Order: sequence, then C-alpha cells, then structure tokens
Amino acid sequence: MGVPRCTCNIEVDLCSTWAGGNLGRRFHGCRNYGTLNYCGYFQWYDDPFPLRATQVISGLLRRIDLHDLIFKLPKEKEKVDVHCTVFGTLYYGGQNVYEIRSTKCL
Repeated sequence: MGVPRCTCNIEVDLCSTWAGGNLGRRFHGCRNYGTLNYCGYFQWYDDPFPLRATQVISGLLRRIDLHDLIFKLPKEKEKVDVHCTVFGTLYYGGQNVYEIRSTKCL
C-alpha cells in the first residue's frame, strides 16, 4: 500500500497531535501545512484513544511542563540577578549593588 498521498500528489507526513482532546493521536497531513500550497489533506491514522488514556497523557504532559519550569527557574533567577547587578552598577554608580539587588529585584 505504501505511504498515502495528498491532493498535492506528495507523500503525507505521519504526525502526532499534542493539543486538544486528541493528545498523542497520530494523523496523516499534507507536508505543505502552513504554506500557501496546503491542500487541506488530513486523515486520522489512529482510532480515538479511550478517555482514561487521554487523561493519563494529559496529566503526564502537565507534569513534564511543571518539571521543565522548575528546572529552568534557577537559571532565570540568575539572569534577573545579573540584570539587577548591571542596572545597579549603571544607575547607582556601583555603590551598594548587592543591597540594591537584594531589595529591589527579589
């Protein structure tokens, strides 16, 4: 049978959706999606998942997002500290920069 072709007569991509009520469900779609040449071809590859599977996938994705956010937080705080130090140095002439950073930015 081979890979299906869209109405553009090109082989379609097999993609997964990560939004809405079809989390993780695969589909065939035109490779020109997002361009002016997009023909609109779309066909589900998988049957719909049971509700419980969708709930589990959704929960796992939220946990991954939360883990990523927690992991990135110290790095973002470090960037803010650097910006505050630079601001304090420029604005206050370098006097009491640590005190300025501690009270104004955190």
